[in-house]
Amino acid sequence: MLSVLLAEFKEKRLGEEELQATYRGLAPAELRSICTADGRFSEVDFGLAMKELDEHDLVKTGPLEAYDNPPGSSVFILALYSKNEYSYLTEDGYKLATRLGTRPPRLPAPSIHISGGTFHQSPVAVGSQVSQTVNISASSNELLARLRKEVQDRVVEDQKRSEIMLHIDALEEAQGKPSIIERYNKLVGVIGDHVTVFGPVLTLLLQRLMGS
Repeated sequence: MLSVLLAEFKEKRLGEEELQATYRGLAPAELRSICTADGRFSEVDFGLAMKELDEHDLVKTGPLEAYDNPPGSSVFILALYSKNEYSYLTEDGYKLATRLGTRPPRLPAPSIHISGGTFHQSPVAVGSQVSQTVNISASSNELLARLRKEVQDRVVEDQKRSEIMLHIDALEEAQGKPSIIERYNKLVGVIGDHVTVFGPVLTLLLQRLMGS
């Protein structure tokens, strides 16, 4: 979603002035249509992602309008609500979208919430910038070995790398057990900001662990 809005922002050749204000971006219905067009993300996925982005002040909708208090009402409500006619990137949303890349989401979304620090990075929300090639017929053990190698090669911080490796070990031990999803979620949470790098391996791994 962020990648779609960033692409639209750049196509319109908007600048810092528009970003600091409220610019008229894609209509929410149009944005939803783009994000769910290939069938990999459902409207529920879109709705949850939109809620996450709004809660973290990354994407907003507008225009805002004052609540219309009924004449003669004894209770006066002073509040603004969005008429939901268009969606737009905030400054923080633009920064994150730029860091993640401009390509629209291409990976199947696991039915979990991926936690990366203070922002839940669901694939439909952030899109994907990963261009790895992964053997789709690989077994779960082969994918775990591939993930270990990727972590060893790509995670620079020793402490972070060791922490991720421990969670990979715990996930491997949980194969065939009810705790497998909990272990997977914890692993992805620990991976955090590196999740887009390991996206293809993680997606296939989840499918194998769930028996698909």
